[in-house]
Amino acid sequence: MVYLLLLALFYVLLPNLIHRREFDRAFVLWRKDPTQQNEVLLRVQQRKNVIVKLEISGVVALVLWTASLACYRIIRHVQVGASGLTAKR
Repeated sequence: MVYLLLLALFYVLLPNLIHRREFDRAFVLWRKDPTQQNEVLLRVQQRKNVIVKLEISGVVALVLWTASLACYRIIRHVQVGASGLTAKR
């Protein structure tokens, strides 16, 4: 659940700075000749940009979730270990 929340957060907050050559070519071609075929090609490339952004957001969310879970477990292990040592004395 937390991972999906992070994924949505990063998808919305990360800027869309994806510059792919295929998209640039499709845009220039559509700009010079705005036919329906060129528009379809442009829409396909825009969809690919959305998929790439989703993949990047997923990786960032997974890394952040894994790092925060590891930090939580380390802190929890240190706290339990410290309380266990004081209880034995």
